[in-house]
Amino acid sequence: PVLPLLVDRLGDGHGRIRDAAATAIITLAKSPLVGGGFLGQQLLQNPKKKSAPSKVIVARLQVLQALTLQQQCLQPLRRDGIPVDALLQQTMEWFQSPHSDIRLACVSLVGAVFHLMGAAPVEPFLDRLRPAQKGMFLEEFERRAAESEKQERREGRAPPRIEGIEEGNEEE
Repeated sequence: PVLPLLVDRLGDGHGRIRDAAATAIITLAKSPLVGGGFLGQQLLQNPKKKSAPSKVIVARLQVLQALTLQQQCLQPLRRDGIPVDALLQQTMEWFQSPHSDIRLACVSLVGAVFHLMGAAPVEPFLDRLRPAQKGMFLEEFERRAAESEKQERREGRAPPRIEGIEEGNEEE
Protein backbone atom coordinates (compact mmCIF):
# COMPACT_ATOMS: atom_id res chain seq x y z
CA PRO A 1 0.00 0.00 0.00
CA VAL A 2 1.42 3.33 -1.11
CA LEU A 3 -0.65 5.72 0.99
CA PRO A 4 0.70 4.72 4.43
CA LEU A 5 4.22 5.14 3.02
CA LEU A 6 3.39 8.61 1.75
CA VAL A 7 1.92 9.58 5.12
CA ASP A 8 5.08 8.30 6.84
CA ARG A 9 7.20 10.38 4.46
CA LEU A 10 5.45 13.57 5.62
CA GLY A 11 7.74 13.45 8.65
CA ASP A 12 10.93 12.80 6.67
CA GLY A 13 14.02 14.81 7.49
CA HIS A 14 14.55 15.84 3.89
CA GLY A 15 12.40 18.73 2.73
CA ARG A 16 12.12 17.53 -0.86
CA ILE A 17 10.77 14.18 0.26
CA ARG A 18 8.27 15.83 2.64
CA ASP A 19 7.09 18.20 -0.09
CA ALA A 20 6.77 15.42 -2.67
CA ALA A 21 4.75 13.28 -0.24
CA ALA A 22 2.43 16.20 0.57
CA THR A 23 1.96 17.00 -3.12
CA ALA A 24 1.19 13.35 -3.90
CA ILE A 25 -1.38 13.13 -1.11
CA ILE A 26 -3.11 16.34 -2.21
CA THR A 27 -3.12 15.10 -5.82
CA LEU A 28 -4.67 11.79 -4.72
CA ALA A 29 -7.41 13.74 -2.90
CA LYS A 30 -8.50 15.15 -6.26
CA SER A 31 -9.03 11.65 -7.63
CA PRO A 32 -12.57 10.29 -7.32
CA LEU A 33 -11.05 6.83 -6.91
CA VAL A 34 -9.26 7.76 -3.68
CA GLY A 35 -10.99 10.82 -2.24
CA GLY A 36 -10.50 12.76 0.94
CA GLY A 37 -12.29 10.37 3.28
CA PHE A 38 -9.80 7.58 2.73
CA LEU A 39 -6.86 9.98 2.91
CA GLY A 40 -8.26 11.48 6.08
CA GLN A 41 -8.35 8.07 7.75
CA GLN A 42 -4.65 7.67 7.05
CA LEU A 43 -3.67 11.21 8.06
CA LEU A 44 -5.68 11.15 11.30
CA GLN A 45 -3.99 8.05 12.66
CA ASN A 46 -1.43 8.59 15.36
CA PRO A 47 2.15 8.01 14.20
CA LYS A 48 3.44 4.47 14.71
CA LYS A 49 6.20 5.64 17.01
CA LYS A 50 4.93 6.95 20.35
CA SER A 51 7.85 9.39 20.55
CA ALA A 52 7.65 10.63 16.96
CA PRO A 53 9.09 14.10 16.37
CA SER A 54 6.57 16.91 16.41
CA LYS A 55 7.24 17.63 12.73
CA VAL A 56 5.47 14.36 11.85
CA ILE A 57 2.18 15.54 13.34
CA VAL A 58 2.66 19.13 12.15
CA ALA A 59 3.14 17.88 8.57
CA ARG A 60 -0.06 15.83 8.79
CA LEU A 61 -1.95 18.83 10.14
CA GLN A 62 -0.63 21.02 7.34
CA VAL A 63 -1.73 18.54 4.68
CA LEU A 64 -5.14 18.27 6.35
CA GLN A 65 -5.39 22.05 6.27
CA ALA A 66 -4.48 22.11 2.58
CA LEU A 67 -7.13 19.48 1.90
CA THR A 68 -9.62 21.56 3.87
CA LEU A 69 -8.93 24.90 2.20
CA GLN A 70 -7.78 23.98 -1.29
CA GLN A 71 -9.95 20.94 -1.95
CA GLN A 72 -12.81 21.59 0.49
CA CYS A 73 -12.35 17.94 1.32
CA LEU A 74 -14.80 17.81 4.24
CA GLN A 75 -18.13 16.11 4.62
CA PRO A 76 -20.84 17.24 3.82
CA LEU A 77 -19.19 19.55 1.25
CA ARG A 78 -17.86 16.47 -0.51
CA ARG A 79 -19.51 13.10 -0.24
CA ASP A 80 -16.11 11.42 -0.22
CA GLY A 81 -14.64 14.00 2.16
CA ILE A 82 -13.12 13.74 5.61
CA PRO A 83 -15.71 13.47 8.40
CA VAL A 84 -15.54 16.79 10.26
CA ASP A 85 -16.14 15.26 13.69
CA ALA A 86 -13.29 12.77 13.26
CA LEU A 87 -11.00 15.53 12.01
CA LEU A 88 -11.79 17.84 14.93
CA GLN A 89 -11.63 15.02 17.49
CA GLN A 90 -8.11 14.00 16.49
CA THR A 91 -6.99 17.61 16.08
CA MET A 92 -8.12 18.44 19.60
CA GLU A 93 -6.30 15.38 20.94
CA TRP A 94 -3.13 16.56 19.21
CA PHE A 95 -3.77 20.05 20.61
CA GLN A 96 -3.04 18.64 24.07
CA SER A 97 0.57 18.09 23.02
CA PRO A 98 3.31 19.88 24.97
CA HIS A 99 4.87 20.99 21.65
CA SER A 100 3.88 24.52 20.68
CA ASP A 101 4.34 23.89 16.95
CA ILE A 102 1.74 21.11 17.10
CA ARG A 103 -0.68 23.29 19.05
CA LEU A 104 -0.29 26.16 16.56
CA ALA A 105 -0.89 23.82 13.62
CA CYS A 106 -4.02 22.52 15.38
CA VAL A 107 -5.31 26.05 15.91
CA SER A 108 -4.70 26.84 12.25
CA LEU A 109 -6.51 23.71 11.06
CA VAL A 110 -9.52 24.34 13.30
CA GLY A 111 -9.53 27.93 12.04
CA ALA A 112 -9.68 26.61 8.47
CA VAL A 113 -12.63 24.36 9.36
CA PHE A 114 -14.37 27.29 11.07
CA HIS A 115 -13.73 29.51 8.05
CA LEU A 116 -15.16 26.94 5.67
CA MET A 117 -18.05 25.51 7.69
CA GLY A 118 -18.88 28.03 10.40
CA ALA A 119 -19.19 27.64 14.15
CA ALA A 120 -21.60 24.70 14.39
CA PRO A 121 -19.13 21.83 13.93
CA VAL A 122 -16.34 23.54 15.89
CA GLU A 123 -18.18 24.84 18.95
CA PRO A 124 -18.67 21.50 20.81
CA PHE A 125 -14.91 20.90 20.75
CA LEU A 126 -14.08 24.38 22.04
CA ASP A 127 -16.45 24.07 24.98
CA ARG A 128 -14.10 21.51 26.53
CA LEU A 129 -11.12 23.88 26.61
CA ARG A 130 -9.84 26.19 29.29
CA PRO A 131 -10.52 29.89 28.60
CA ALA A 132 -6.90 30.65 27.66
CA GLN A 133 -6.88 27.77 25.17
CA LYS A 134 -10.23 28.80 23.77
CA GLY A 135 -8.86 32.32 23.38
CA MET A 136 -6.17 31.02 21.00
CA PHE A 137 -8.85 29.63 18.72
CA LEU A 138 -10.99 32.77 18.91
CA GLU A 139 -7.99 34.88 17.90
CA GLU A 140 -7.45 32.59 14.90
CA PHE A 141 -11.11 32.88 13.92
CA GLU A 142 -10.91 36.67 14.12
CA ARG A 143 -7.69 36.71 12.10
CA ARG A 144 -9.27 34.58 9.39
CA ALA A 145 -12.42 36.70 9.41
CA ALA A 146 -10.32 39.85 8.97
CA GLU A 147 -8.43 38.27 6.07
CA SER A 148 -11.68 37.12 4.54
CA GLU A 149 -13.18 40.60 4.97
CA LYS A 150 -10.24 42.15 3.13
CA GLN A 151 -10.66 39.62 0.34
CA GLU A 152 -14.41 40.19 0.21
CA ARG A 153 -13.92 43.97 -0.05
CA ARG A 154 -11.49 43.49 -2.93
CA GLU A 155 -14.04 41.32 -4.69
CA GLY A 156 -17.03 43.47 -3.70
CA ARG A 157 -18.85 40.86 -1.60
CA ALA A 158 -20.21 40.97 1.96
CA PRO A 159 -17.86 39.56 4.65
CA PRO A 160 -18.84 36.57 6.84
CA ARG A 161 -19.74 37.16 10.46
CA ILE A 162 -18.31 35.37 13.50
CA GLU A 163 -21.35 34.20 15.38
CA GLY A 164 -22.17 31.30 17.61
CA ILE A 165 -18.98 31.16 19.65
CA GLU A 166 -18.61 33.40 22.62
CA GLU A 167 -15.47 33.91 24.58
CA GLY A 168 -15.77 32.34 28.03
CA ASN A 169 -14.74 33.73 31.34
CA GLU A 170 -11.03 34.53 31.21
CA GLU A 171 -10.41 33.26 34.75
CA GLU A 172 -9.11 29.72 35.15
